[in-house]
Amino acid sequence: MRRNELSPSWKQIDVFELDPLKGDDAPNIPDTVRQRAVSDILLGVIQDVLNGPEMEPALRPVLGNFHVEITRVKMTPNLRSASVFWRVADELQGSEQSVQMLLNENRDHIRKLLPAYSTRPRFPQMSFIKDRKAEYERTVEQLIQEAKQADGFIKDSSKLSEEV
Repeated sequence: MRRNELSPSWKQIDVFELDPLKGDDAPNIPDTVRQRAVSDILLGVIQDVLNGPEMEPALRPVLGNFHVEITRVKMTPNLRSASVFWRVADELQGSEQSVQMLLNENRDHIRKLLPAYSTRPRFPQMSFIKDRKAEYERTVEQLIQEAKQADGFIKDSSKLSEEV
């Protein structure tokens, strides 16, 4: 018998690779030191650009005297893309869609301004995402308060049944 008929060729062995998991099944791989370092740099630089005089004419009609706060930057492992998480003051909660559209429309302009605020020569592609952490925290707090009230109501009603 020929050797090729019994075992797979070296090409077949090397090509086999599992597809990476996506979505909820993806492993939660921590960021590398390099990713965290670039994320920290970007966080400060993007915040400076958004609060700088170059972006003021575009942002002023939507934000007034308030500012967009950059809360977190998440880099891809190859450092070519970044998700920039933002939020606005509670007074501007109704204008979040217009802020999102404004950031998306000015994404390339913001990216071109970044080298003026940093010593890094290149910056990744950016996507702006509304940070919903504060909303989730308020929802959890509200649910905890409702559970405490319901628990107190149940305890009070059990005392009533004992007295009768």
